[in-house]
Amino acid sequence: MLRKSIVAIGVLSLIGVLLWGGKSNMPNQRSEHIRTIAITQIVDHPSLNQARTGLIAALKDAGYQEGDNLKIIYQTPHGNLSVAAQISKQFNYLDADVVVAISTPSAQSVLAANSNQHAIVFASVTDPVAANLLEPNVTGTTESPPIEELITLVKELHPDAKSIGIVYNPGETNSVKSVEKIKSSTDLKVIEAPVSNSMEIAQSTNAIIEQVDIIILPSDNTVWSGLEKLTSIAKAHQIPVYTNDPDSIYKGVTIALGYAQYDVGYDAGQKVIKILNGEKPSNIPVSTPKKKSLYINQESCDAVLLNVPSHVLVNADVVMKKGGSQS
Repeated sequence: MLRKSIVAIGVLSLIGVLLWGGKSNMPNQRSEHIRTIAITQIVDHPSLNQARTGLIAALKDAGYQEGDNLKIIYQTPHGNLSVAAQISKQFNYLDADVVVAISTPSAQSVLAANSNQHAIVFASVTDPVAANLLEPNVTGTTESPPIEELITLVKELHPDAKSIGIVYNPGETNSVKSVEKIKSSTDLKVIEAPVSNSMEIAQSTNAIIEQVDIIILPSDNTVWSGLEKLTSIAKAHQIPVYTNDPDSIYKGVTIALGYAQYDVGYDAGQKVIKILNGEKPSNIPVSTPKKKSLYINQESCDAVLLNVPSHVLVNADVVMKKGGSQS
């Protein structure tokens, strides 16, 4: 226990050194030609990384180039909420133009520590109202999932389905809201499989797999971390898996309809640019990206014996074929 404590202290100390080191390299008066963006996201995984990539792309398209007129400070707590709080406290004392928080837990943590009233832009947040993020110095891009449209697609592809399984972490605000929306958007029987960590995913999925015709997943960080276990079990039982997170098809999900994380990040980046140009966050409305994306994993469809109609395939933004190739 003592050794773990020492290691934890060491990690937090290192974070402090990195962050304060980044600040000490800056002049006492921040150059008007160099802007500083501090970014944190709750965990390092491909979906949220795509949001960060989109954010940086938007900045680059607007003429902000890292190493030239832009400095980016990036930290992730790797899912540890205590470390997330420490990062947020360090960010509070940075001389940053904008603090960007990717994911709901990161946004909540950054806002709680923001006594210096930095401008905050969030991304990859499902419900900023439920997460209590709507403060005067905060704006961002929500990925509020088009659940009704997904349910409509599910009904079209599975007209004989009678039950839906949902695996989620009740501790994640985004997931709870999405589950409530799924239940209110369908007359099918809903069977819930709550988990508190990724180690429980296989057991919880196995517990409901014989009782459901379809699995629908909310955008859940806990489930994402064990998503390949879940989709492997579903394939073995020929149960299709749907979600509103397009990037999840790369982990075996059958079909996804929602906002691509790159687009979420790009939209958030455009809000960062407005703040850099002098606009106040309170004057920049929270919004969703303009475009929804339909991603289909053809290999997963074949595994669960799902024949996707041609009119659905032709409207797909991405069809991932066997071996990972896309069309």
